[in-house]
Amino acid sequence: MTDNIVPRTELVNLLLQKLSNYRIIQVTQSATIASRTHVPLYQIRGTPACGKSILCNLLHLRLKKENVLAYTIQGWKTDKHYSARLQELCGTFLPTRPTYLLFDEAQDTYRDFDLWNYFFKMLRSKGNLYVALFCCYGSSSSRITASIHRNTASCIIQPPEHGIFDVFSEPQRLSLLPTTETPLGLYMSSYEFEALLSRYPHP
Repeated sequence: MTDNIVPRTELVNLLLQKLSNYRIIQVTQSATIASRTHVPLYQIRGTPACGKSILCNLLHLRLKKENVLAYTIQGWKTDKHYSARLQELCGTFLPTRPTYLLFDEAQDTYRDFDLWNYFFKMLRSKGNLYVALFCCYGSSSSRITASIHRNTASCIIQPPEHGIFDVFSEPQRLSLLPTTETPLGLYMSSYEFEALLSRYPHP
């Protein structure tokens, strides 16, 4: 970790606590998710370039200090069944050892309906398995498609072609700013901001 990155220890500790409580957390900019099915999930949402990937790396560094397995997965391809893809990236999950899967650019998983409808939905029965999703937009119930009209390209959020559940209620989200449910947000606290500024003293 470079000197210009604040370790954000309090926030990383909060994420570990939320992972313990909800088994899966999601980082995304969208807030349009309603709780429909009781599944142990937790969402973190944030606009693009707000530090989600750095937070993913900080979480991974913290997990490496624990007696757990941790994998960071960059993006998600759907050319294989999700079980074959996970086996290729992570090997066989050991039910007796805590395992953490950190998906960066996890909006790519929205296209994998089986991954959401079966793997994520069944996390409660998968023992010591925990998942963090760091997304730049939307939710499992929406997808962005590129629409090109003459010389103008635009992105439109559309509903999925197949039913993917929405599972995040307000207590299961981390937002940019602290809320009554969560004492921290993705934005730096004043203490963290001052700690960052102290590394760049005025001449």
